[in-house]
Amino acid sequence: MQPVVMTVTRGSDLQQDILMNGSAVDTPDASVPASFSAPRALPKTGDWTGELGRYGDDDYFWLNGQTNRTLTVEVTALDDTGQPTVGKLQPVIGMWSLAAPPGTPPPAYTSSSLNTSSLGLTQLNAQLLSSTQFRIGVADLRGDGRPDFRYHARVLYGDSVTPNRVSARGGMPILLTGYGFKTGMTMTVDSTASVSTSATLLSVSPGELVATTPPTADSVQNISLTDPATGASSTLTGVLTFGAGPNDTIRLVQGANSATPVGAEAAYPVRVTVSSSDGLTAVNGATVQWSATNGAGLSACNGAATCYAFTDESGQVETRVSIGAVGTTTITAVLAPASYSPPKTVQVSINGTSSAKDLALFSPKVWVIQGATLDIPFTARLLANGVPQSAQALNWNIGIGSGTLSPAAVTTDGAGYARSTLHLNRLAGDVQGTVCVAPGNAPCQTFYVIQVLPSALKLQRVSGSFQTIRVGQTFQPISIRVTNSATPPNPVMGVPVSFQSMIFLPDADEPVEITGDDGSSQHAMKVLLGSSLVTLVTDSNGLASLPVSTGGFSRPLEVEITASAGTGTPLQFELPMLPAITPTPGGSTGRARRPGRVMEQRIRPGDAPRPQAQREISEELPSRTPISLFVDEIVDCRPNSLNFAKNQSEPVARADAKKDASPAGQKRECDTERSDDTQK
Repeated sequence: MQPVVMTVTRGSDLQQDILMNGSAVDTPDASVPASFSAPRALPKTGDWTGELGRYGDDDYFWLNGQTNRTLTVEVTALDDTGQPTVGKLQPVIGMWSLAAPPGTPPPAYTSSSLNTSSLGLTQLNAQLLSSTQFRIGVADLRGDGRPDFRYHARVLYGDSVTPNRVSARGGMPILLTGYGFKTGMTMTVDSTASVSTSATLLSVSPGELVATTPPTADSVQNISLTDPATGASSTLTGVLTFGAGPNDTIRLVQGANSATPVGAEAAYPVRVTVSSSDGLTAVNGATVQWSATNGAGLSACNGAATCYAFTDESGQVETRVSIGAVGTTTITAVLAPASYSPPKTVQVSINGTSSAKDLALFSPKVWVIQGATLDIPFTARLLANGVPQSAQALNWNIGIGSGTLSPAAVTTDGAGYARSTLHLNRLAGDVQGTVCVAPGNAPCQTFYVIQVLPSALKLQRVSGSFQTIRVGQTFQPISIRVTNSATPPNPVMGVPVSFQSMIFLPDADEPVEITGDDGSSQHAMKVLLGSSLVTLVTDSNGLASLPVSTGGFSRPLEVEITASAGTGTPLQFELPMLPAITPTPGGSTGRARRPGRVMEQRIRPGDAPRPQAQREISEELPSRTPISLFVDEIVDCRPNSLNFAKNQSEPVARADAKKDASPAGQKRECDTERSDDTQK
């Protein structure tokens, strides 16, 4: 080392920092100053190093906790090289509510130290019985303390999840906040200990986890976090609802149809909505079982008579009905029948008819935006007692309004179908027309084109709103539906929908957005990487779908999209692309930073040791390591000051199934000879 020159004056004190390469690091004690009455806030990471540096020293921290949660507190005793040890500190852990007065026995505690199979590790598993503030205490089993009684501590605790309701089909991102998260952990969704499904982790930081949910039956589920490296765990009970909840409702919003010939499709679809108990909040991804009687086929089931479907982001699901026999056909929609008993059900009936000549017109009413120029396909089917009639002429005519039908005369095909296209040019009013069987123009069916004003438009989310991916993955398209303002609303065709996409560097927003967020950041200065404006036109179902582009960037970013049409309220979307999971810097590894050897303090005769039995000489310089000097260690084996006796009146309970069974050879008794790692 370089010579150190000091100038001294008789009768004065002088302090000089001396730095040595490879010397010991006195890791700052995260708990100072702290006491039972004035604990320190738990570090935001839930991970810290500390020391019990003097006789009777205890460390205390506080955190906010919620009921129906469990957590694990881990304390690893360290030697003076930062490695786990059983030869120094014998950590014990206690937990109280913050309101507990001094002297209150902790209701959750470890009755012995080193109670796991991991070297130097003491672990407390606790259950939170109410939502309040809690205190965590760390002490030596003997009430001892000295400067080399160092430890590495971690609290694994899952606190809250956003959103608290997801689709039963899975694939939705959730944000879990808490303490002590690190890479290598697992997350499962479970209603019982024997049935669980793993979630896919997208992003891990000490205080946040982002994951995508697995497909799960409609139900209220728990979330369990586990660290396989240490066995630490945290469970959040009843925090996440998949699909329909037990109090949700299903309502028939459309389904009335006139008598329909056998072999034809009912004019209007059967549509239901699922909402929460308030009747207003749409439920996305709820399971609905469709079924039909009397030989009918359902479009939602690819022509079959029964199947399961999921509601979209507006809480809707619908099916068209093909009549299979004369008589009453009953269509039933059942909400989550596999999850709740008795399930909630709605029904509608359609009468099937048959005659010597039946003409059916599919989707006879179409709603179109004012001023649209487009083509509308119409399909008719000619039947005789349910049997398709081929090679029969049908005439298409316009009676009210303007437009062009092509072709105007059509011959039915082998399945009895005849098709014609109505061309509209700058729609200025309603259009009405007919299709009739030639040559007598009987029977006939009427079709309608209904003009919709831009001021009557409304936008609905259909799919793609809830997406969070990692770099290298691809976003799914965003789909929206445009309707009029009628009750029930009808899809509007031909609406130009503007999609404004902007690609930004990530900001400080949460990585998972929920319905109701405006989707746009309020940060004043955002770094724009690219933008685009795309206009898409809605189809006959009122749908427009936008493929989401990341602009060719392969890095973390956010895509913000605004969809607008007419004077309807725009829809906002924010889609994060997160970095690939990497080990958390400074995360829980079971070890503190490696200190070097403990250096000797030389004291001249007559010198007094510094207060608090610890003396530190350090200075921050590049490529240098501070040294730590210790003097006057006091050793005593009094009972630990945490007074660990059980008290069931506290809102925290021990959830430790290990019963503090220390492995052989791990625990050292108070009278065991101390290792002489520290030179005094």
